[in-house]
Amino acid sequence: MNGTREIDLNSDVGEAWGVFPAPQQVWRAEWERGDTEPASEQPLTGSAITGVLRQLSSVNLACGMHAGDPLSIQKYLAQCVSLGLGIGAHPSYPDLLGFGNRSMALPPQELVAVIQYQLAALDGLTRLAGGSLQHVKLHGALYHDAGQDPGVAVSVVKAVQEYDSSLLIYGMPDTQLHQETERAGLKFIREGFPDRTYLPSGRLKPRSLSGALITRPNDIAAQGASLARGTVLAEGGVQIEVQIDTLCLHIDTPGVPQGLALLREQLLNGGTVIRRPSGM
Repeated sequence: MNGTREIDLNSDVGEAWGVFPAPQQVWRAEWERGDTEPASEQPLTGSAITGVLRQLSSVNLACGMHAGDPLSIQKYLAQCVSLGLGIGAHPSYPDLLGFGNRSMALPPQELVAVIQYQLAALDGLTRLAGGSLQHVKLHGALYHDAGQDPGVAVSVVKAVQEYDSSLLIYGMPDTQLHQETERAGLKFIREGFPDRTYLPSGRLKPRSLSGALITRPNDIAAQGASLARGTVLAEGGVQIEVQIDTLCLHIDTPGVPQGLALLREQLLNGGTVIRRPSGM
């Protein structure tokens, strides 16, 4: 890296299903958390999504088990390959009705199979589009379970290692998934979140609690730039140190598309190189 600060910008995309545009599932996810009204803003579609993709360096594509139908996945892949983005699989528990937000106590062998099924599906479509798979980033409840449960983390790493040990694994640093990934000799990409409130422990404030989401574009950009430098201001005014390789922005959160643009501008003006991990 020659002393130059580098960072990857990623987002979870392709979370459409049939006639519903991505990311309309933000409504379903909010209802799952107990909200009674749908999101006030319309989901991003068409040129708005293309504009967001141009600001990223990597994407995490839904694989069909929490969202993502075959045709919409192919449409996203065509754009992502043409833009030279790092393409990642975004597997989940088999929970289409719950948008992957519900934990499932699957036997280890079944969980391995569920993840490999999704990797193979996205990998095949990516190859057809002329691209190659770069990484794996878990979705929703599976993401959080793998970070906390050693058994789930072992199954995830086993699934990836058996499928393709060259794939990078994205996740929060200093978690069970981080430990198991490095123990297996795979490369782990440490992830930070500009649009989420951090707790003093370094973990994210649960979405079910008030104030979990950061929605003001300037605040999103400021936190993202701080994370890239290695610190974040947690709830209660506690400054904590973090080591981050990639920043994830949820484009279905109000304010994030604008915050992403501001963040990218700040990073570039500060001399940071935005680059997918496989290019670092």
